[in-house]
Amino acid sequence: MKLPDETQAMRKPFRLIVGLLSLLLMLWLAAGFAMTHELGRSQQRPLRKDQLIQALRIGGVSSGEYVARIHARGVDFELTQANEKELRAAGASSAVIEAIRANYRQPTPRQTTIPVPKPSNTANSTNNTNPIPAAKPSAKELIQRSYNLWRACDYDQAINLATEGINAESRSAEGYTIRGAAYLFKLELASAISDLSEAIRLQPDNALALRWRAMAYQGRLSQGDSSPSLGKKDVESVLQLIVNPKEAWEYEARGYAHFEKEEYDLAISDLDEAIRLDPQYLSAYVIRGATRNWKLGGSLDNLSSDIGIKDMSEAIQRNPKLIGGYFYRGLYLFYGNRKEASIADFSEAIRLSPKGIIAYSLRGLAYDSQKQYDLAIKDYSEVIGLGARTYFRWRAQAYSSKGDYESALRDYTEYINYYPEDSSGYASRAEVYRKLGRTAQAEADKKKADELNKKK
Repeated sequence: MKLPDETQAMRKPFRLIVGLLSLLLMLWLAAGFAMTHELGRSQQRPLRKDQLIQALRIGGVSSGEYVARIHARGVDFELTQANEKELRAAGASSAVIEAIRANYRQPTPRQTTIPVPKPSNTANSTNNTNPIPAAKPSAKELIQRSYNLWRACDYDQAINLATEGINAESRSAEGYTIRGAAYLFKLELASAISDLSEAIRLQPDNALALRWRAMAYQGRLSQGDSSPSLGKKDVESVLQLIVNPKEAWEYEARGYAHFEKEEYDLAISDLDEAIRLDPQYLSAYVIRGATRNWKLGGSLDNLSSDIGIKDMSEAIQRNPKLIGGYFYRGLYLFYGNRKEASIADFSEAIRLSPKGIIAYSLRGLAYDSQKQYDLAIKDYSEVIGLGARTYFRWRAQAYSSKGDYESALRDYTEYINYYPEDSSGYASRAEVYRKLGRTAQAEADKKKADELNKKK
């Protein structure tokens, strides 16, 4: 069985990358709309300054949406001159600043119960104080905390708290949505699909969960592990749910769905409107750039076109801390054979978000293509450490390329342990066995790969 060459292997996940990277740009936006009925209510605690600053730096939400959220919940800090300067540096518009100024909520004294000792029943008792145990956090509180951790790219802890929230309230569509998104960004696609499917079962009109599941199915498809019809069905559902868009996020989501259907003119129209409504909507720039390339008959070979680079550079100029801008511009540069420039952009994304799995994976690919295998292995190791087990295969390929066949063998075996039904793992390990002169084991793996291919 002939293995795909390195370039083909790197091209394969492009549409998955387009989908996955847009998640990072939507961390504030996505949770906000997926949790509209829970997190947007006025009885929730006022917004903190650090929450707003972090959300502004991530980007992806229009000023109108920030203003509405601030009016609903208020803020727990006064707008001093120093605070205003910090918020504007993070990207706050004048409308957002005025909303903050008008919606300061002074903290109210908390009603607390002070534990008191119970009367002693015996004369000899010396310690009968029974403090009242602290109340366990509610499902809503746990899910809110999970959302905050997810937004901060702490996906493991987000999963843990979302799980606690789901255990406390088994019908929480929001909990499953957040946990599914966390799994998706860790590239644990099967777990992501499971959770997002449950979120959709509980809330069938959850357009964001449908979109994310479509992305996850696309990722499984790139691994030869899914049916194309599954993602297409979710894309159709998104289009049915968003008939009369009003907000920038709705136009962007519908534009993404049109892009997946290869309806490029409709996609560009929606994405243009999303950008008109919110000029800082980074993911709209990204998908519009990709759409223009495909409309012109483009391919991964000409993704470095001025259109894509211009859109990304404009988004970065608007907010230099928009992490996804560096991801996407790096991606365009990478496929345009400007590898050193792409590595610089991926490195900046990592500096801004040290736990970002996708940044390490893309930089690893760039190093790999430059034959800088030790640096590639280091980045793949970071990705594996963050929970993306599929990268045992990528690291194995890098080890093999540098001639470290024993390390490659160990990694391919790890990959097979996690993905025993993927024929490519056996085929790749067979090649390593041959290079080590272990012909019988090579033949056994080739036979297994052929059997799995026949099942497809």
